[in-house]
Amino acid sequence: VEIRFMPTTRVAPFKVPLLARCDGGLDLKLLTVEGTCHATEMRLSEHSCFFGDVVVGSQAMRNVRLHNFGDLGSKFKFEMPPRFAKLFSITPSEGFVRPQEEIPLTVAFHPSRERVMEYKKA
Repeated sequence: VEIRFMPTTRVAPFKVPLLARCDGGLDLKLLTVEGTCHATEMRLSEHSCFFGDVVVGSQAMRNVRLHNFGDLGSKFKFEMPPRFAKLFSITPSEGFVRPQEEIPLTVAFHPSRERVMEYKKA
């Protein structure tokens, strides 16, 4: 008998008996299988940020939270595509989140006149 435990996501600790069903309906406990899989599970508190109307040269900010639901700490780094880097920013853009920790992030929209003109040309 070969037992394999190959999880692809986080698995909470478990403990289950392995039974053999014998003739006559008798169940015989062979052993107990125990396991867990440690991993990070990062999620943002929001799926999208609505900024509404923003005046060119000013900025609007929204607060979101990054939560690590996993049981391992993890580094994070947000990379903004070059096309949007002068319009949006995330602070902090990189860092570390401990297990079960939640950290605040600020997403800012700051349109500049130059960037708006680039979009009008496209």
